[in-house]
Amino acid sequence: MVETIRPKSRLGIVTISAAAVWLIAYLVCRIVLEKFQLPPAARIVIALSPVVPFVVFLLSWIALMRSDDELHRRVQLEALAFAFPATLVVLMILGLLQLAIELPPHRFALRDIWPIMPILYFAGLAWNWRRYQ
Repeated sequence: MVETIRPKSRLGIVTISAAAVWLIAYLVCRIVLEKFQLPPAARIVIALSPVVPFVVFLLSWIALMRSDDELHRRVQLEALAFAFPATLVVLMILGLLQLAIELPPHRFALRDIWPIMPILYFAGLAWNWRRYQ
């Protein structure tokens, strides 16, 4: 008997696959740009290469969230409602600290601090799921 995959499961597989492809593309892009001296045009193409899988991930994630019920949507919204302002607070603190003291630029560049928002989003998601259990 052939088992069919439900549309929501298929959408989840696409979302996870797109996230994995994006992560691999991002890591390869970072390694290539940091290790190799290439012409500027090639560097720009390589730097922008993770954008396509990331946009596919975002669109499939949005579609996945739209297919959820009201509780799941509320949990996602509350996680985002926590992550966005919390990220602003962290960035404000880092910006003000940068004025007050010398922060090492190799550790506090935008390429190193962008994971703050996903980390805070997953923290908000965990908190909300725990709250609604």
